Amino acid sequence: MAAVFIAKVPKMIASHVPSAAIQAGLPESPVTALHAAIGQGASAMEAVPGISTSIQLAVSQALPDAYAAVAVGGVGLIAAICMRDHDKLLTSHVPRTIPVSADKSGLKKTESQGAATQVLKNAV
Repeated sequence: MAAVFIAKVPKMIASHVPSAAIQAGLPESPVTALHAAIGQGASAMEAVPGISTSIQLAVSQALPDAYAAVAVGGVGLIAAICMRDHDKLLTSHVPRTIPVSADKSGLKKTESQGAATQVLKNAV
């Protein structure tokens, strides 16, 4: 699980953070320096040419989105691992409801696999 997290986080950061920094006013040329500075801390981010406090704020707001995208994928992966095998339930059997007769109350009596049930006549 840690390997997936380590592999996905840089990709998610690369997809979320640069666009937020550019929208906040960072020129496109120092985006690679910004990407390298994200993992090194705030002092490295302040050394990126053209960065301002508003750009740092935009980057700090975009980082949780990147981590959340990885976390959602991780939850899905854990859910897939915990699923039971349902192959034994997948058969070619198709259950059918066979109408038998209608009574005066507007209910239709039906028989499904030998058991009698009542279904509303106009039910969709």
